Amino acid sequence: LYDGESPASRAAADAAVAASKEPPLRVVLAEDTESQRIGMTRLLQAQGFEVRAVVDGQAALEALREQPVDLLVTDLVMPRLDGISLCRAVRE
Repeated sequence: LYDGESPASRAAADAAVAASKEPPLRVVLAEDTESQRIGMTRLLQAQGFEVRAVVDGQAALEALREQPVDLLVTDLVMPRLDGISLCRAVRE
């Protein structure tokens, strides 16, 4: 699986995160397609985000209740709880 990043770009991203005094921003990623979930996780981590990837909206809602995050990235069409319903539940 080619994720679009070279070892040099990954090393640069890791160095930037290590040099930063700020803790990484936390992200919950809700995506039911495994290949998309893996790819998005890698992309977000390469940019310095701390990612918790889950398989559907219900799992995302449970993760958000366990620990607040800075960003929610969600698919729209997922089993158990879709992305729109997830966003509505988060806003309530």
